[in-house]
Amino acid sequence: MQKAVICFLDDDDLFMKERLEYIYNAFLENKNLVYIHNARIYIDDKGNYLNKGPSKFEKRKKDIIINDFNKKPVALLRIQQYANPWSNQSSISIRKVILKRFKNTLSSVDFAPDLFCYFISLLSGDLLISNHALTKYRVHNSISNSIINYESYKKTTLKFGFEMKDMANTILSKTKAKIKKELQKYFYIFSKDQEINYLFYAGNYKKILLNYLQIFPYIIRAFPKSAILRGLQVAFYIVAPEKFRRFNYQRTKRYIKTL
Repeated sequence: MQKAVICFLDDDDLFMKERLEYIYNAFLENKNLVYIHNARIYIDDKGNYLNKGPSKFEKRKKDIIINDFNKKPVALLRIQQYANPWSNQSSISIRKVILKRFKNTLSSVDFAPDLFCYFISLLSGDLLISNHALTKYRVHNSISNSIINYESYKKTTLKFGFEMKDMANTILSKTKAKIKKELQKYFYIFSKDQEINYLFYAGNYKKILLNYLQIFPYIIRAFPKSAILRGLQVAFYIVAPEKFRRFNYQRTKRYIKTL
């Protein structure tokens, strides 16, 4: 008997007509599959197609299978960087038995359920990151609510960085599943990376540098150019005046206006 699969749908998104059939067949073909994240297209409030969206840097050219062979920190960091494997709950399908298995941990999660589904799936079986666009993701004005001004943006980023870091720590500390050392390392790197985002806006730049040095050997192998640029940014922020620390805010604000 085919085990039940849960397909999420946010109230402002839509499924493509072939999505459920695709999901059904994918889980039927791979008995070890526990999670699918499909690609998406972007629409406006009226359902019109958009040429770009918030994930314009997503480079998903083919299906990616995550199994025991590539569940290594560097491989997962590359997938995270270029495939965006958890963003948007409406693009996620997961076996119900996995959620039931981690229901006690789920009760401690009050943020980013999409990330939680991805993490627990990494502990449970194979994952499919599909390049098939099966979800219509609605882009609307609410995505820019947090960047009305620099202070509101800073507050939102502090909260986001802290809670993303806490997500990885929750998985490590509260789940009773046996976690392989390589996945423990990936969760640790993820946590440190999110803590760096938090510390940027908390103003603790020396601690940023210490954290960055700890994860640098992994991220330099995963995405060399980005790692070097971010290292220079970290070093620069330590000595930069306050006005230069508004760079990310201004960049995000300009990008949102182009949507």
